[in-house]
Parts: sequence; structure tokens; C-alpha cells
Amino acid sequence: MSTAAIEVHSLTYELGGNSILQDVELRIEKGCSVAIIGPNGAGKTSLLRCLMRVLHPTRGRVTVFGTPTNRMSQRQLAKVMSYLPQTNSSDAAFSVREFVQLGRYPHRRFLATQTPKDDAIVSSALKTTSTAQFAERNISTLSGGERQRVAIAAAIAQSTRILLVDEPTAHLDYKHQIEMTGLLRELHSEHKLTLVCVTHHLNRSVFECDHVIGLKKGSVLFAGSPQDCLNAAHLEELYDVSFRFLTDPQSGQTVVLPAGES
Repeated sequence: MSTAAIEVHSLTYELGGNSILQDVELRIEKGCSVAIIGPNGAGKTSLLRCLMRVLHPTRGRVTVFGTPTNRMSQRQLAKVMSYLPQTNSSDAAFSVREFVQLGRYPHRRFLATQTPKDDAIVSSALKTTSTAQFAERNISTLSGGERQRVAIAAAIAQSTRILLVDEPTAHLDYKHQIEMTGLLRELHSEHKLTLVCVTHHLNRSVFECDHVIGLKKGSVLFAGSPQDCLNAAHLEELYDVSFRFLTDPQSGQTVVLPAGES
């Protein structure tokens, strides 16, 4: 069996005597796009933070490309995996370009200056995310959607093979939601990234993923392909409400709605 991008074995995370994650078992293959879904308080964000070692599991083991993360320095881990938290509301006095340059930190020695290679990677990341036009602006002056794209640019500049994203469309209007979903889809397909995304949106982006994980009360309720997992029984057990499955007459796409929503 080939080495997976991420493997999680018996991962448990406890806080203040409460079990946030309980005996989580996961295997995420190289190059897959994965959606993690579940109700509020399910432990989705905590799981991403444990993968990135922002949080340290109480028990269990996480491996990245076959190497246990507890044997890796944070710099080594940051060379292979980047993490975009749910909010990026920094008001620090950075320009957009300076903020994206921070993504190069795992690849530079302490206090080392930018190299021409670093500059080229940063410029490419700005171009890919359509943020080059405001590269010299202070990041605090940007809209929420623009900041999210800048955060993606910094992750691209980090030159990792795995991207963890926590609710990338939260607080964005419909236009910016579509743009963000399209950008992540492009990064996965064209840059061959392993993409792990926490989301509350059950429709197109989740159905297009390779793998979906349902998390409830800190445990994996189901894991598999969207076709196998996204059904009325699984979703009702996950969210404790009933769902309807409709077909969009224009696109033919499946649309999931809570039973009380029209």
C-alpha cells in the first residue's frame, strides 16, 4: 500500500476534562480533495489544528507522508502542510506582498533575506490568486474576500503539498464564495495539492470532493465517497434534522436542503 498524505490513528484530544476528539481514525490519500462536515461543536476545527500540531493530541498519532508529526519540527511540518484558519483578521502593518512573503519562512534561515527564487514564488502566488493588483496595499484595508485570497496566496507561497482550510467561505457574500470555491478547486487540480477543507456547505463543492468525512461529537460518523456518504440517513444522523435531495433542472446537480427549507 502506498504512503498516504495523512494518517490519523486513535487520535484523542481532551480539554478541561472534556473529550473534544475521541479515537479518530483517518487515511487521506495523496492528491485527494476531502471535505469535513458536521454540526457546530463536532471537533472539526480541533481536528485540523491537531493535524497541524497547533493543538497537541492527548493520545494517538498523526503521520504525514509516513512520518509521525511528533518527530518533525514545526518548520519541517510547515514545509509539507499549510493551514488556513477560519478567520484572518490581522490588522498588522503588513502590505499584501509582505504578508505573502511570510509564507516562505519554512524555506529560509532565521533572519535570511528574500532570494530571487522566493520573489518569483511570491509573485506567482499573487498572480494565481488575483491579488497582485493590490500587492502594495496594507492588508488591513482589504475586504473579507480579498483577505481570504491573500491568505491562500501565502499558503501557495509556502510551497506545501497539503493544504488544510477551515471554512474558507465563512462570512463571504455569494460572489466571493463562488470565487473562493473555484480557486480551491483550481489549486487542487492544477497544483496537485492534497486539500482538506472544513465546510458547512453540503452542495456542489462537497459533492465534487473525492472523500467526505462526517464528524459528530468528536468521532467519525462516516467516511467515504460523497456518493456513498451523502444520503438522507447519514445526514439526518449527523445533523439531527431531515434533508431533501433535489436535482437542479439547469445543471443536473444534486441540491441538498434541510426538510423545513424551501
